[in-house]
Amino acid sequence: MAWIPLLLCVGSTLRLRWIWIAATAYWLLSLQGLRHAHPLMFLPWLALSAYLGIYPVVWMGLLRWLTGRESRPWLGSIQQGLVAACLWVGLEWIRNHFATGISVLMAGHALGEVPILVQIADVFGTYGVSFLVIATNAWLLGIGIAPRTANSRRRMLANAFAILLLLSCVMAYGHHRLQEPIAPGRTRFLLLGRDEQTEYAPDLKRDQRIFEAYRDQMVRACASSQETIDAVVWPESMFGGGNIWYSIEENLQVPPEAIGPDGRPLTKEQMQRVLQAEQFLFENRSRSILAECQQKGSGLFNEQESKKRPDPFFSPAMIVGCGVLSYGDRVRQHSGVLSIDQEGRVADWYAKTHLVLFGETVPLVKSVPIIRDMIPPGFGLDHGTQVKTFQVGTSLVLPNLCIETAVERTVMNQMRTLLKRESPLPDVVVSLTNDAWFDHSAVVDHHLRCAQLVAVASRRPILSSANGGPTAWIDSAGRIVTRLDGPTAGEIVAVPDIDPRASFYVRRGAVFAGILGWGTAGLIVLELGQRFRLNRLLRRSPPGTQNVP
Repeated sequence: MAWIPLLLCVGSTLRLRWIWIAATAYWLLSLQGLRHAHPLMFLPWLALSAYLGIYPVVWMGLLRWLTGRESRPWLGSIQQGLVAACLWVGLEWIRNHFATGISVLMAGHALGEVPILVQIADVFGTYGVSFLVIATNAWLLGIGIAPRTANSRRRMLANAFAILLLLSCVMAYGHHRLQEPIAPGRTRFLLLGRDEQTEYAPDLKRDQRIFEAYRDQMVRACASSQETIDAVVWPESMFGGGNIWYSIEENLQVPPEAIGPDGRPLTKEQMQRVLQAEQFLFENRSRSILAECQQKGSGLFNEQESKKRPDPFFSPAMIVGCGVLSYGDRVRQHSGVLSIDQEGRVADWYAKTHLVLFGETVPLVKSVPIIRDMIPPGFGLDHGTQVKTFQVGTSLVLPNLCIETAVERTVMNQMRTLLKRESPLPDVVVSLTNDAWFDHSAVVDHHLRCAQLVAVASRRPILSSANGGPTAWIDSAGRIVTRLDGPTAGEIVAVPDIDPRASFYVRRGAVFAGILGWGTAGLIVLELGQRFRLNRLLRRSPPGTQNVP
C-alpha cells in the first residue's frame, strides 16, 4: 500500500519538482548511514540521494505522457496498471546497471518476509516481485477511486479479478517451489559476528586488537563445540590485523621501488624469496590459531565427553577477509577472501569484483594528481576479474565481499560465468562484510533484505558473516534461518541444505527486466526528443502566439 500515495500524484497537477524533492528526502533518510563511513562520504551521500530521487520523477513523467491528461484520474484500467508496473521495473533495471548500479530498496524488497510471494525471483529476479507490488497497488487504487457508475463497477471488477489472478499465479508457483525436496547439507560452518567499530584513519594497534578479539572468539567457539566445525568464516578485512596476503603471479615483475639492502634493485629471484617469506609468516599465524583451537579443545572435555565429539583434535578450515597485494606485471591492491585449509595454508583467494564507488574506488583516482592527493590511504583498490569457488568439506563455496550481495546481478553473473565455462555451480554463497561503517543504520537491514532476494534468485543459501552487520543464515527460499540480533558478539553454526536447482534467472539472466529497461530507455529518449522539438517550435513562434491552441 505504500506506493498508493505516489500513484495518486500521477493523476494530480503536482509539479514534478516537488516529487523530486520528496523522493530525495526519502533517499537521504534511507541511506543516511552512508555518511558515517568517512567525512568525504557526506557529499556523495547527498549526490546519490539526489540522483536516486530522479527515478520516481521520470516514472511519473512517463506515465503522464503515456496516459494523457484526458484519462485522469487515471489507473482506472488494467492496461494502465500494467504500464505503471512495466515502467517501474524498467527504471529499476536502469538503476541497477547505470554508474556501477545500486539494488537496495527495490519495490520487491518490501515482500522479503513473505516467502510464498518472492519465489518468482528465481525466474524474474527481484524485478518480478517489484512488478507484483506496483501492479497490485495500481489496481487497488483503481478500485478505490473509481466513481460509482455502471461502467466503473465493471472496471472495478476487472481490476479485482486481475489482482486475484496475479496473486493466485504467484502464490501457486511459490507454494510449488517451497514444497520441492532439498538434500540436507553435511558441511558445518561457524559464522563469526562482532561489533568492532572501524575508523577511516589507519591504526595498526586497533586493527591488531580487533584481530585478536576475533581470534579469541573463534578459538573459544571451536574448542567448546560438541560438533566438528568444517570451516570458520571471518568478516571482511577482520583477519588482517596489520597483515596482508602477498600473491605471487606467474608473470611476476620486480617493481621499481623494490630495493635491496645494498641499494640495488632486487632481482626476480630475490623478489620471489622476499614474497615467499611474507607468505610463510602469514601462514604461520594461521597455523598458530588452528593449533590453539586444538589445544584448547582437548583440555575442555573429559574422556567421556571427548568420545561424543567426532574428532576433538580436528582443525577447521577458514574463510577470511583480508587485504591482498598481487605481484604480477604490476602490483595490484585488492580486497580479498582467502581460503585457508586445515594445515594453515592459503589454498586459494578471491579478489572483490564489484567495488564501492567513492568508498573503494574513485574515478580517475590514479591518473589525476589533485584527486589522488585528496583521497586518504586505502582507497583506489583494483577490481578482481575472476570468479572463484572454494572446496570446503563436501561443499563448494562461492565467496562474496561487502556489497556484492547488495548488487543483485553480481552473484547472478558469477554463477552464469561458472555455467558458461562448464564448472560446477556452488552449493552455498558465503558473504563476508563489514557494515560497522554504517553505524547500525537502516543500511544494514537493506543489505540483509537484498541478500534474501539474491538467495531466492540464485537458489542458493547465503551465509553472511558480518562485523557490525547482518550475520545471518539464509536458506535458498530467502528465509532467515537464524541471525545475530543487536551489536553483541556471537556465532552461528550453519549446516545449509544442498539445493540442486539452477534457476532460470541464473541460466538466462534478467530477460524480462532487460526488455522493459531498454524499452523504458527508448521512451525516455522519445519524450525528451518531443520536448526538445516543442521548445524549438515555441522559440520560433511569433510573439504573442505561443499560448494559442
